Amino acid sequence: MTSMRFVWFGAALLWGCGNSPRDAHEQAGSAGGEAGLGGEGGAAGGRQVVLAPADDVLPVCDAPLLEVSGADDGTENWQKDRLLSPTSWQTFRGDALRGPIDFLTGIWSKGSGSAPFEDREVRPLSSALIASHGQLLCAAGEARAVRNGRYAAVELGGLGALTCSGDVVPGELRYCHDCLQGSYAITGTLEGEPVVEVTGDHARAGDTLYLHVGWSVLIAKLAQQGATETLVSGAYLSGDGELYCFDSASGDARDIATADITFTGFRRADPCRADDPDTFARACVPQFEAGNDW
Repeated sequence: MTSMRFVWFGAALLWGCGNSPRDAHEQAGSAGGEAGLGGEGGAAGGRQVVLAPADDVLPVCDAPLLEVSGADDGTENWQKDRLLSPTSWQTFRGDALRGPIDFLTGIWSKGSGSAPFEDREVRPLSSALIASHGQLLCAAGEARAVRNGRYAAVELGGLGALTCSGDVVPGELRYCHDCLQGSYAITGTLEGEPVVEVTGDHARAGDTLYLHVGWSVLIAKLAQQGATETLVSGAYLSGDGELYCFDSASGDARDIATADITFTGFRRADPCRADDPDTFARACVPQFEAGNDW
């Protein structure tokens, strides 16, 4: 299998919220001192909180909403009731998905800080991946997560096509249906660090393998070549928010119930470049309740 630039694909896939061994600490949160980001500030547990300006109109939605520039409206079918969630790595993440009937349209994002959001608090997103209309996109413009009362929102601007022709990084990841305690998992190493991701969702739809296991997302498009399958393209968004392509896959992924496949040839994503600065992706969901920030 040879190296290739990453090309996104549309597929009707199922989505699930994954967990990992880090989940045992998920509710602990963090009140550690985060760097100030400018704007209006306040104190919450010793950390600096950035609030939206008073004249900033923040998102409001009565039901889960996902919009991406240029995409069809499609069918809303979220399979969880949260957009923003804390991790135990002093980060938060945002996950939104439309499907599974339509072409996969979704947002996966990561930011720093796992303390509960204050009302009207704004936090920057350090990484974001947008899948829409048969393409995989990144955000070159403003990327932020917001709380507005009971509503959570993710807003991304300046969308561009994701490319991964950059630095090669050492690593090998294996997915198998019985890797850990008789259940499926993603294991291996990446950039010298061990990877153990368990629990979540796995799906095979046509030529597409889709894994949301632990805090990570792995997507591979395969093609039949004689009696075997070869990798056409693939990407991996790690639990700590790093985005990679991979160029090679070996093993058997024809049946998700018995799949065992190893991915190699990892490369880091290029810096995002906006095709149009006015393009956007945003998600909104009623989430927060008094006394239950996460």
